[in-house]
Amino acid sequence: MCQRIECPNCKGKGYETCYRCNGLGFYSYTNDDGEQAVEICVRCDGKGTIECTRCWGRGTIIDTF
Repeated sequence: MCQRIECPNCKGKGYETCYRCNGLGFYSYTNDDGEQAVEICVRCDGKGTIECTRCWGRGTIIDTF
């Protein structure tokens, strides 16, 4: 029997914090000249969140038991 349950990764929201920028939407680094530079995160496009990779943004998964 199958039923839909809340996704344990995103807790039913359908999105989770971006792991590349830690939810900031940008990250800083030191360039070749030794200066600090800031760039928008390419993983989340500056939003700080990404679609949940377990439920693909639905918020629920199928539980088989």
